[in-house]
Amino acid sequence: MSSVIARPAGYRPATFRCKDLLPGPPLATSRLARERLRRLVALAVFSSDAVRSTAYGTGQIMLVLVDGLDRAVQHALQYAGQLNPLSVTAVHVAADPGTAGRLTKLWARLPLAVPLEVVHCPNRDLATHPSGP
Repeated sequence: MSSVIARPAGYRPATFRCKDLLPGPPLATSRLARERLRRLVALAVFSSDAVRSTAYGTGQIMLVLVDGLDRAVQHALQYAGQLNPLSVTAVHVAADPGTAGRLTKLWARLPLAVPLEVVHCPNRDLATHPSGP
């Protein structure tokens, strides 16, 4: 048994009702090519949002991954600071708590303006991981 939905007289789906809100009649396909914007005008109109968003979102937060403290890390920190970010943070992923502790103590003794964040990752070694071999 099929059910029939009775629709009131003059009923039109929502998509057709939305078209009534658009100004003017629809364009014929033959006229579409003439209605396009020139590239120079289109670039000025449609790129303004991109320009506006970069004007407000220019601040970067630099993360420098470190495994120790050597010349390469010092150069990376110096380079990150020269990019004029909002902040620079050194990040150490610690698989070994002893190495992380030594690096933290060394970092605290040196006159570095960059904070060190240590991310503890005890399951980095597959041999000690519960689902490992």
